[in-house]
Amino acid sequence: MRMDEYGHGGALDLLRARFPQAPEPWIDLSTGINPWPYPLDSPQLETLQRLPTATATATCRDAMAETFGASAGCILPIPGSELLIRLLPTLLRPRRGTRVAITQPTFADHAEVWRAAGCRVIETPDPLDTLASTDLVVLCNPNNPDGRVWSPDRLEVAQTVLAERGGWLIVDEAYADVRPDLSMATRGGRAGLILLRSFGKFFGLPGLRLGSLIAPQDTLKIGRQCLEGVLHFEG
Repeated sequence: MRMDEYGHGGALDLLRARFPQAPEPWIDLSTGINPWPYPLDSPQLETLQRLPTATATATCRDAMAETFGASAGCILPIPGSELLIRLLPTLLRPRRGTRVAITQPTFADHAEVWRAAGCRVIETPDPLDTLASTDLVVLCNPNNPDGRVWSPDRLEVAQTVLAERGGWLIVDEAYADVRPDLSMATRGGRAGLILLRSFGKFFGLPGLRLGSLIAPQDTLKIGRQCLEGVLHFEG
């Protein structure tokens, strides 16, 4: 089987079609999504039938700030962290050949988007060991798929070193809800630091595309411009 057939998770629809005699129920362990979703009542469901207003977007941002422990002023709600991963090179505009260190193994889209942007991707078990020779460091904390973690203190040192020369530390915190002590959200807005947060993993509502960019103000401004280029975005 080719893995590129499946996209997110195990694609149970394709597997059921390929193995119709397999016993039910199928259990998909590959997505990392909470199988017990946050309950939605009728008023909440109505919000899924229209585009968000500026007021709703601001309310969402404030709720994110309270949940993450970050300042609302450094948060931009986005329609899913997957989209943000795709937009990161546009957001930061790296020069061709920029060295980007990325954890190996990790969520494959991170390496893919930087390679597509013409960057030199260095895949390594610990990208923080490459600070002396890289311009961007990308890691997931906790990491997907092996659960490896990095302490906030060590990440703060890396962010400081990179920011001093105009570099960036990008931390994908898609699974930080299960280890909030690891989150860098309280440091959100600092120079050289970008955080990605995801809604679907912990709350178990992946069809509701929702995530957030936590970054300095000037980076959030570019982020809004990027989103307006591909979406109708209010807020």
